[in-house]
Formats: sequence, structure tokens, C-alpha cells
Amino acid sequence: MTSMAVLLALIFTLNANPLFTIPTWILVSMFIGGASPIEALPVIAVAVAVSAAGRYVLARYTGHLSDRFVPHKHRRNLRFLDRFLSDEKGLVWPFSVSFLYALSPLPTNALFMLAGAGRVRLMSMLSGFFLGEFLSNVAYMSVISVSFSLENCLLFGLFGIAITLSIFLVDWKKVIRSLIEREKKRRALSTM
Repeated sequence: MTSMAVLLALIFTLNANPLFTIPTWILVSMFIGGASPIEALPVIAVAVAVSAAGRYVLARYTGHLSDRFVPHKHRRNLRFLDRFLSDEKGLVWPFSVSFLYALSPLPTNALFMLAGAGRVRLMSMLSGFFLGEFLSNVAYMSVISVSFSLENCLLFGLFGIAITLSIFLVDWKKVIRSLIEREKKRRALSTM
């Protein structure tokens, strides 16, 4: 039971961490050893719930820190993303984006930092994250045998740092408007 508490504390800490993280499925794989992911479904579910709690904390304190340290221009850009996701698409877009992102092998810390800084509604995102993270954890653990070294874990962490930094530098207003304009042009051409 003590080792499970240590695992969950480590998962929470790594998911509440803004820069360096190791995917939850890797930690759970190391914890369950040779056990089948299907046999370990309760452990995976608890680990993913703790991961979601860590991401919630990350998003909340990122929002508070961004108000103090992120320049107004960048905060305005991030809030535009929130308005786009919330006003035009309701709760479906934050759920869908976090679900699909969690299914991918990409680190999700950048997504939740962006959500926190942009004040995106977190409950919808966390629901999508939980479902996507649970499914991807089971899938990854089922098909990939894990023998990770410290170097591999460091590479995952550095990859997460690079993605986090790049997401904050994107001009979301420009990207979204460009995508909308491209879609309008595509629709106009298809109706001709």
C-alpha cells in the first residue's frame, strides 16, 4: 500500500509540474511490473484520476501566475482562445481537444498550462482528459513493453518543455482566424 501511495504522489507531482513530466502510463507500467494492463485497470483508473487532479492544479496556478508574469499581449491572445472555444463551440470543443490530445503521445502539461492561462473551463477539459488518458494508458501499456532508462525519461521531459514553450509563443488569434478563413474559402469553392 505504501508503494501505491508513493506512485500516486509521484504521478500527482509530475502532473502538477509545469515543465518536466514522465507519462503516467510509464510510471504505472513500472509499478505493475509484468501484470496485464487489463488486470491493472483499477490501478490505471486511480492513476489517471490523480493525473487529472495534478493537471487541474497545474492549470489553476498557471492562470494565477500568468496574470502576474505573462505580458498583457500574450494574456489577451490566450483569452481569445478561451472565448473561441467556449462561445462558438460550447463545452464540446474543450472536451474534444483534451480527449484527442490525451490520446496522443504528446505531453499534456502544455495543454493545461495554456488552458489555465487562457481561463478555459477546466471541468469539460478534465473529462476529456480523463477518458483519453485512460484509453491511451491502457493501449500503450498493452502494446509497448517498457524498459525505460533515466535518459529516456529525461528525453520525455525535455520534449514536454519544448512543447510547453512553443505553445505559449503561438499567436492563437492569427492561427484560428487563418483556419476559419481557409475553411470559408474551401466551402465557397465547393459550392461553385
